[in-house]
Amino acid sequence: MEFYDSYCVLIAINWDQYVWLHQEGEKITWHENFAHAGFFRDFNTAKRVAEAHLLETFGAIGFYKIVGFSTDELGYIETKN
Repeated sequence: MEFYDSYCVLIAINWDQYVWLHQEGEKITWHENFAHAGFFRDFNTAKRVAEAHLLETFGAIGFYKIVGFSTDELGYIETKN
């Protein structure tokens, strides 16, 4: 059982630039603004998508962070965006 309800992925694309991943269908896009981040339903999907995208884009798995959100936190985020 997972503790969080949704997950976002933050990746480092170079030493001083980080972006949020967003997935629509098979397409992955990057966004500097969290408001455009995509949410994944479970941790393993977020991890799989992040690692596959990093391998395809950079040829290696670099630095990334998966951030989990509860239902209450998601509700708060939606009121702020």
